[in-house]
Amino acid sequence: TTSSVRGEYRRRADFEGRPAYTKPDSSQFLFYSEGLGGWQLSAALGQGGGFSHADVRACAPDRLKGPWQRVDQQHGLMRGVELAVVGHPLPPWVMLSGWPQELEHFSGEYGLHGAGSCGGRPVYRRALPASPGAA
Repeated sequence: TTSSVRGEYRRRADFEGRPAYTKPDSSQFLFYSEGLGGWQLSAALGQGGGFSHADVRACAPDRLKGPWQRVDQQHGLMRGVELAVVGHPLPPWVMLSGWPQELEHFSGEYGLHGAGSCGGRPVYRRALPASPGAA
């Protein structure tokens, strides 16, 4: 049923060069597999048997177009299933603080520099403090 795959997924390590996601309880995985023919929703990372999506052009699951497919075990047919994958927007700024003294130089504000520019991961660049005497 679709209720087993619904819910929040969090980014995990990459799988076959694309981002992979898991539910917090690790009961379901969302990943891309060329060998399985596209994006998969499955109870095991790297294995089929759940839901699949054949849009191989989408580099991220929130960019998929069209329905997911599920094998109807009773009839052996693929059935279209309407599932939506919605990504949370990345925060434009993050604040790092609380470092031990020897790492305090990492504290400060970091602005989003490029979403997905580093192997699909967001890149944040430290905001430079205003120079003394700047107006």
